[in-house]
Amino acid sequence: MAQVELDAFAQATFAAAVRRVAVAPTAGQSAAGGVTYQVDLALGDAEPDAAGAVRPVPRVGMTATAAIEVRRAAGKLSVPGSALVGRSGGQAVFVVEDGKVHLRPVQVAADGEDRVALASGLREGERVVSRGAERLRDGQDWPGD
Repeated sequence: MAQVELDAFAQATFAAAVRRVAVAPTAGQSAAGGVTYQVDLALGDAEPDAAGAVRPVPRVGMTATAAIEVRRAAGKLSVPGSALVGRSGGQAVFVVEDGKVHLRPVQVAADGEDRVALASGLREGERVVSRGAERLRDGQDWPGD
C-alpha cells in the first residue's frame, strides 16, 4: 500500500496499490547514498477530506510524492533505531539488568524511520539503552540510574 500526494493538489491524498517493484535497482545512487528502485503504483480515488470537497482528478504528467509501506510488523516489540548496535554476529541491543548492561542479540522484523520492530531477542518490559549504545561494553555498569 501507498499514500500519494500530487503536487498540484497538496491537500488531497490518494490511496495507491503497489503493482510492480523492479527486480534490480536503477543505475547510480540517491543523494542520501542509497539505491532506488522503479515502482509502479495503481492510483485509487482521493480520500475524502473533512469538508467533503470535490475530489481532484489526476492528469498525465503531474508530479507526485508517494509514501510506500515497505513492510509491516504488527504485534511486534519495537525499539528506537538508535538502540541497535551492529556486531559481527548481526544486530543487538543493550538491556539494563541489575545495574549493568548486557548485550542481547536480536532479529529485526521491520525497519522504520525512527523505530525497529523485533522478531525475537527481547521480552516486553525489558529496559533497552537507546542513546550511546555504541560506546558500551557487555557487562559494564549502567550509569543511567
